[in-house]
Amino acid sequence: GDNMAAALDEAQAAGRKYINVASQLLSSK
Repeated sequence: GDNMAAALDEAQAAGRKYINVASQLLSSK
């Protein structure tokens, strides 16, 4: 239902944030 969709949206947002931070750390070295 809607709860599952919301959970997936939050998971995707968290994943993008993690990838963004990781890429910044890698590019800063």
